[in-house]
Amino acid sequence: MSSLKQVNEPDAEVDEIAWVPVSQAIGQLTYNADRKLLQIAEGAKEGNGELSRPRP
Repeated sequence: MSSLKQVNEPDAEVDEIAWVPVSQAIGQLTYNADRKLLQIAEGAKEGNGELSRPRP
C-alpha cells in the first residue's frame, strides 16, 4: 500500500496523526459517523468480504 499524499503534521481537520489498532482508533475519533465507518471497514476485513453494518 502506498499513500497518495504525504501527511506530516496535523492541520485544521486533523488533531493528531498516528498508526493505532482499530480498537484504539474507534475510541479516539470525535464523530460518530467516523466511528461507524471504521467499524464497517473492520467488519469487512474480518468477515467474508461483505460489508456489515455495526449494530446500533
